[in-house]
Amino acid sequence: MTKIIAGEENGSAENNGYASWDDVYLQYDFGEPREIHSINLYRNGYENALNTFKRIKVEASSNEDFSDANVLFGTTDVEETAATKLAAQTINLTTPVTARYVRIWQKGHCIQNTNSSWKGYSNGVGLREIEVIAKLKDGKQDDNYAVHNSTGERRLQFEYKNRYRIHEGSSRAPIRWSA
Repeated sequence: MTKIIAGEENGSAENNGYASWDDVYLQYDFGEPREIHSINLYRNGYENALNTFKRIKVEASSNEDFSDANVLFGTTDVEETAATKLAAQTINLTTPVTARYVRIWQKGHCIQNTNSSWKGYSNGVGLREIEVIAKLKDGKQDDNYAVHNSTGERRLQFEYKNRYRIHEGSSRAPIRWSA
């Protein structure tokens, strides 16, 4: 689980400080431009609760500073249901995008307990796994990636799971990660 904090919780019954929280992001570097076909986001989950993940946005860019950002998804809330609990949020691109970097934005989440009427906001942005499915260019396999075969095409799956380096971060300058 990779977790970053979107702001300070203040314990208020209304929104726990949500209005003052920042949109924060995790940024991934593929090391070179890749043709991206889909992205799967696996988030945190709770046995007896459902979540609404707040202000999700996914961007891709050829530049580390995202001066040429291409929005692939969002900005919108993503609501977990009993049927989608702990399942990936899959972003399938109708037209592939070539990029070296991907950013996943979020602003905390709202928790609804399924055993009671309790609900509230949490400042945590938790991702269990990020999968970026990209087209193979040279056919080489690398120890860091999984290669998937499907009818007529081979894809390179970048899995960012427990392999990160912090580049920078604060509540106003979000954290950037790379594998």
